[in-house]
Amino acid sequence: MRICFLCQEYPPEVRGGGIGTYTHTLARALARGGHRVHVVARAPREPFTREEEGVVVHRITLPQDLLRSAARPLTGPQSFLDAYAYSRAAAERARKIFREEGLDVVQSPEHGAEGLGLLRNGVVLPHVVRLHTPLFMVNEAAGKKLGPGGWIVHWMERAAARRATLNTCASRALARMVAARFGIPPGRIRVVPNAIDHDLFHPAPSPSAEQPTVLYVGKIAPLKGALVLAEAIPRVLRKLPEARFLCVGSDHTVPGEGSTRERMRSILRASGTEGSVRFLDPVPRHELVGLYRQADVVVLPTFWDNFPNTVLEALSCGVPVVASASGGVVEMVTHGQEGLLVPPGDPERLSEAITRLLLDPDRRREMGRMGREKVLQEYTPERAAARTLEVYEEAIRRHQDERRRTA
Repeated sequence: MRICFLCQEYPPEVRGGGIGTYTHTLARALARGGHRVHVVARAPREPFTREEEGVVVHRITLPQDLLRSAARPLTGPQSFLDAYAYSRAAAERARKIFREEGLDVVQSPEHGAEGLGLLRNGVVLPHVVRLHTPLFMVNEAAGKKLGPGGWIVHWMERAAARRATLNTCASRALARMVAARFGIPPGRIRVVPNAIDHDLFHPAPSPSAEQPTVLYVGKIAPLKGALVLAEAIPRVLRKLPEARFLCVGSDHTVPGEGSTRERMRSILRASGTEGSVRFLDPVPRHELVGLYRQADVVVLPTFWDNFPNTVLEALSCGVPVVASASGGVVEMVTHGQEGLLVPPGDPERLSEAITRLLLDPDRRREMGRMGREKVLQEYTPERAAARTLEVYEEAIRRHQDERRRTA
């Protein structure tokens, strides 16, 4: 099959988040299966096209636009104008690939409406839109309202998802919420869980003999529960003063509230526990593996996540998880098996769960074993590729049927 992904944050040239990691893992798995795979992505500097691990990557840039530049003081550095301009540029490159060697299907993320440009002049290809977490959900989880520009992006994301041939997403939780808010018939959304590179993320050969270590990986942001973790840490240290916490991720600055990392440090400083916590900026994935393997517990106190890579990576490395019972997390972790689930926003319950696992190495080992086993059964790249191909085949049939009806 000839497949094209639109993913502007495709690694490694662009440091992105879950969408880039998901696409990178799936694209390589499909290429290993003998499929012709293209990825249209943003170029941080000069555009280029080259093959990377069997995937043809097309890095594109946006031409200068006087309207976007003039509107920058009003819209900010990234706006709906930039999103639409990028979607058009990505669609043009996809059409160029189609003209030159043919394509069977295009997939894009709903986030930022990357596939919206495919609607211009009609969709000539089956188009699958992957639902990750739309802007309206990010804002609602953070307790914020959409501004005027946000409403335009919301409309763009909704239009791209509604006009797609089919939609996929990683969790049933997200499928239900987006179907209701975007007006997509639930029967048109296929749940295909994300995958993890289980060969890269694998367990340590033997348990760490170092100090008890709790690892947090993700953006240092209120939405991810970073401030809840800061309140939980002193409670853990009162019972286990030798424990150490490592927080890995980029800092998120909230307008009017400042740096989340500094707010965490302020909470820790007030309790005299700042010396037990270390902060690191994002690290390459091959270095991240070593941090997981040194951890005794991985914590994710998020208020909302669709299908977090942090949980997948921890399970794959055989490390038990303490996470919020929210979003798609409850579909990944069974309480008491691969980890412990706690209510979001509850530092007391969070600290109790972390402490319980740190004091019970036998239970940690058993949970880690079950987590690794679940990954090998459910979340391998090959399994995700096979499920995705089934969706693509269905999308192609639907597209052909629609063209026959309108011919």
